[in-house]
Amino acid sequence: MKVIYSLLLYSYSTLILASGEIWLQETNCMVIGSNAFELHSKQGSLSDYICSKNGKSITCSNTSSGATMSGGKPSALTSYTVILEDQEFAIWDADSHSGIIILLLKHKRYSAASTHIRSEGLITKHCVGEVKSHY
Repeated sequence: MKVIYSLLLYSYSTLILASGEIWLQETNCMVIGSNAFELHSKQGSLSDYICSKNGKSITCSNTSSGATMSGGKPSALTSYTVILEDQEFAIWDADSHSGIIILLLKHKRYSAASTHIRSEGLITKHCVGEVKSHY
């Protein structure tokens, strides 16, 4: 199943990325949760981001490897504002949630962090990944 998913994602991303979009792929994630009494940490599900840029606005379609996003749904749309960008470095601030993505373009790596309030408490997810394509 993973092979089929990978082939479909690669085929889809090859078609889309030809038009100058951005592909980010998480390689490791940790989730820390707090219910005001104790902290819990666990491995987080990995996501792929297919993003498009319009001026300083970034819109991403995120697909998760597990049904842990958006109220249990495996995909979501997120939006960001470019705070800083040059040939080696970019910072995106999330508009649709409390989050940030820092891209190290020279090294084709990135770090993403987000915080969410859920019924079980405060959840923070921190991920690192590869910049597969950047316009």
